[in-house]
Amino acid sequence: MMKILFQVKNLSLKKESMGKLYNASISFFGGMIYSLAGLDYSGRDIFLKIIKGNIDEKKYEGVFFVDNKLLNSAKKIKEYIYIFSLQNKIIDDWTVAEYIYLREGKWFLSKNNLRNMIKRIEVVLGDFGLDISGSKKVGELGVLTRYQIEFIRAIILNKKIIIIEDEFTNMKYEYIELFSEWLKSNLKEDMTIILNTYSQIASYKCSDIFVCFKKGCIVKICRKDSIGGIDKLYNFIVGSTMNEKISSLSSGYTYNKLHNGNDEVYSVSGNFFGKNIETYSFAKGKIYSFIIEDHNNRYRFFEAISGADNKDKKYFIERYYQEVIHVQDLIVKKIISVDGIGERDFLAENMSIEDNLILPSLNKISNINYLINQYELKRVIFEELKSKDINKEDLVSELDINQKICVSLERWLIFRPKVFIIFEPFIYCDNYGLSLIKNYLKKFAKAGTTVIVIKSRLEYIEDISDEIISI
Repeated sequence: MMKILFQVKNLSLKKESMGKLYNASISFFGGMIYSLAGLDYSGRDIFLKIIKGNIDEKKYEGVFFVDNKLLNSAKKIKEYIYIFSLQNKIIDDWTVAEYIYLREGKWFLSKNNLRNMIKRIEVVLGDFGLDISGSKKVGELGVLTRYQIEFIRAIILNKKIIIIEDEFTNMKYEYIELFSEWLKSNLKEDMTIILNTYSQIASYKCSDIFVCFKKGCIVKICRKDSIGGIDKLYNFIVGSTMNEKISSLSSGYTYNKLHNGNDEVYSVSGNFFGKNIETYSFAKGKIYSFIIEDHNNRYRFFEAISGADNKDKKYFIERYYQEVIHVQDLIVKKIISVDGIGERDFLAENMSIEDNLILPSLNKISNINYLINQYELKRVIFEELKSKDINKEDLVSELDINQKICVSLERWLIFRPKVFIIFEPFIYCDNYGLSLIKNYLKKFAKAGTTVIVIKSRLEYIEDISDEIISI
């Protein structure tokens, strides 16, 4: 019989200024994996922030139980929780043994103690079916093994509640499948896992139970097998409103085919992956999505297409050869490349939305172009950036991630680039942010911009791409 390991009862925010959460109650059973689902402001993130102790206890009410022990503050749950993420601060030159066993940092170990620690962890790793030397450097591990090591570390620390916050961005589909199987076979009955990810694949593969939030409430808790397949998961999570948004973006696509017609706007020729000379040509107003699983190759391709790595490459804009010494040579021709949409460095956080929109965009657009376009910029601010939640005087630092993404993309849209190259656009997204970006990419294409998306997986871009190229 399954045992209730962790309980949350009547959890509510006292004030709505931080968000909404009303009377959230749920029991987490040992040996089970729960996936939190819901749009931004659905209550999902607030729920997790409280559980992790990131919100002052005076701002919420509710009680918690771990192993039937009453805890009247989320701060007391911290000793039972392990935050599982590859963003955890690690030192790549630590050995596997040091990373798993040492807590606050390295301290002096005799050679004998170090040998014993390595032998001890190798026995533990063997129990989990891993043939890894305890003296191997963490930075040398593959991504699947890093996930496994992170989970083993949580077990060694005797944590009961594992919160996985990761987008599985660099993990191939088959590795997600392998990790899911391995995780479930090694999850102990006195542990429970709470998965918080916006990767549909990872969420569906790894989870046993889905917990759905809407308008600050837990509206449904159901087993995965009641959903009826991954193709129905997205609609199940986001509901009909989001589905209408996504369906309005639908367009046909083809695989492994590149445009080579008379409306060519941009083309790049060269040796991209140490193989033969290849040419990639792009037409006006089309969305091209490149699927490249290997992270190094994926970023190398992004640098080549954007002109950052131009060695032995030839660039043509509207069929005319363009000499490229620096990436700026393409930028002045309105070939714009973006990496890290939504990151803090992307916008001037202490300035207003209006100032961010009318500033020359991070030196990628010249001051002359800025002056020429300033009246258009003002028009956009007053006519196009309409929202009940924000206005042009708001500081960017006060915006949520979706609004920052909106301002970032609006800034680029104003300048009507010829080509817009974007690397892994959905990393920082929730489901609503996903819809925003997809709408903007279609908006770019409709304005005549050629859009080039470079991703690790097919997720999210099938319905907006005109051509999908798997490399």
